Amino acid sequence: MTAHDERFGQVLSAALGEGPSAATLAAQRRRLLGSPPRNRLGAVRSATRVRIAILAAAGAVALILALGRHWSRPRSELHATWSGRSVVAPAVFLAVRAHPEALDFSEGSQFLLEPDTRAELWYLSPTEARLALDDGHLLASIRKHTGITWSIGAGPYSIRVMGTRFTVDWDREKRTLRVAVREGRVRVSGGDLTQDGVLLDAGAFLERQYEPAPAALDTPSALPAATLSAAAASGVAPESPRASIATTAPEPGWEVLARQGKFRDALAAAEKAGFDQLVAELSEDGLLLLANSARYGGNSARARQALLGLHGRFAGRRSAALAAYYLAREALDVERQPAVAVRWFETFLAESPRGDLAESARANLMSILLGMGDRAKARKVAAEYLRYHPHGAQAKEARSLTEPSASTQ
Repeated sequence: MTAHDERFGQVLSAALGEGPSAATLAAQRRRLLGSPPRNRLGAVRSATRVRIAILAAAGAVALILALGRHWSRPRSELHATWSGRSVVAPAVFLAVRAHPEALDFSEGSQFLLEPDTRAELWYLSPTEARLALDDGHLLASIRKHTGITWSIGAGPYSIRVMGTRFTVDWDREKRTLRVAVREGRVRVSGGDLTQDGVLLDAGAFLERQYEPAPAALDTPSALPAATLSAAAASGVAPESPRASIATTAPEPGWEVLARQGKFRDALAAAEKAGFDQLVAELSEDGLLLLANSARYGGNSARARQALLGLHGRFAGRRSAALAAYYLAREALDVERQPAVAVRWFETFLAESPRGDLAESARANLMSILLGMGDRAKARKVAAEYLRYHPHGAQAKEARSLTEPSASTQ
């Protein structure tokens, strides 16, 4: 007998109870078989009650059987699709078309990314989905009562929700956040908010501009994060680091902080744990999380180190190609080194020529090469763009580069 069968038997026994005693059953038989004609109506009533009881018991059994089938059915997997194609976490999405593009989930939830919005799917399981809004605007429509926990990171902030409709705007350069709730309720935490965060109901919105203290940009504070949050909430600074540390709980690990969207705190904790050692020893997913913590924490050098470690240690894996794409974006957006960005975009395309981000990589390559004055190389990229993305957002520009008249310019 399996554990499920044993559980089913226990539930069935509890539903049916002990049943009538032997004396009660004998009395019922005597009344049904030996009643005089004048009491026949009463016997009929008794028989009717018995039949009703039997039907009720049968209904209870049918209900329990249905529940048993429900309990034994495993929870279905949660799948995601981007522009009609199945995707696997971790994955990056860049909306490059002139209209919003959809990231759809198999249970009915959807994220609409406005043009020029970049988002990431960090983690996906039957019970949890974690995303990050790197830059831009998205509209989230989350189905209710599915048992799935959703969280969206935006810079140092995190938005957690069970089922609702809301929008998130995150400007990476200005470090500004705006969350507007249309239905349901969300909790926004992290950044400069208090430890418990802020609850937003339908019709409410939150706007913040994250301005970390100058000291937090360079060196980790001597006080635990919990102490600093409590001090900020009360408006009273702790008397001394020793006294504060003695009365606070142990600091959470860097991974916990990263998943809460507290990327600067996560990076500081990773430094204490030994950043170089983490790069050498972390798993594929852990190293990607560390790299993202450094990226969103504003430390480009550490982000590059973690991404190089990811690309080198897991060569041939999907995460290695993703690391190449990230390295290209860091070189282009943060370090302003277009030649380095070209090299990493080319590396990414060699490793993932048909991946979800291939169109974005080729479009960026064309733009960078034209800006560098290398039209011959830009034409080759344009030809590849038209081969793989004939109806892409930059198809018109690519055709103008590959036309015979363009080669003479």
